[in-house]
Amino acid sequence: MGKIMSGIYEAVKQAEGIQGGMRFAMLTGVTGQMAAEKPDTPDMVKKMAAAYKEITSKDCPSSLLGGMA
Repeated sequence: MGKIMSGIYEAVKQAEGIQGGMRFAMLTGVTGQMAAEKPDTPDMVKKMAAAYKEITSKDCPSSLLGGMA
């Protein structure tokens, strides 16, 4: 469960550090733990991809999206 969402969350943390991860959680309402436990849904993946872009100023890599967004 949550393989795509966990991947996006980890990519943000890797790119922007702990503060980026915290901001990501605030924007999405999903913590790293929740991302791993919740099922990947198209709506949540789109929301997380948008948060990725807002935080990193880059489009979320398609390799992380698993064809969902």
